[in-house]
Amino acid sequence: MNQVVNTQSGLFLTCILIGVIMGMLYDLIRIFRKIIPHPNWSVQVEDTIYWICCALIGFSILYMHNYGQIRFFVFIGIILGAIFYFCTFSIVFMKFATWLIEVVKHILRTLIHIISIPIKWMINVVKIPLRMLKRFGIQLDNKRKWKMKKLQRRLYFKNADIKSGVKYKRTK
Repeated sequence: MNQVVNTQSGLFLTCILIGVIMGMLYDLIRIFRKIIPHPNWSVQVEDTIYWICCALIGFSILYMHNYGQIRFFVFIGIILGAIFYFCTFSIVFMKFATWLIEVVKHILRTLIHIISIPIKWMINVVKIPLRMLKRFGIQLDNKRKWKMKKLQRRLYFKNADIKSGVKYKRTK
């Protein structure tokens, strides 16, 4: 009889530990959601996957330690472990994780700003010859348009002279 009680109490303590581990896993999911914002449907999918994994872990522990016999105290142990974790360590862990995320974001923003300074400078340096080329292209385009208008005028008057049969001297 003593052996059965020892085995069952060991299973109860294991279930409390499983509850703590499940709480830690959920906190990791919450941290992941803070790092990368998720739409509502994605949060629901993640929670569904989380609960399926927790169920598989719980039933595998039951199968290994208790030969698949479902006992009420197993669920109580898991719930007590999760409550213990969320009331104690989760608060500190989430505050630390939030602080760490903000520090990393600040460092990344600073690094991106520092890296972007020479890139912006290079872009401004490249813009100078590009502006000159653009102005030169506009001038060439204006000259081309002016020559085309001149040619069109000549062609128009030439065709008009041919149609009328009379040649007039045009002023240039």
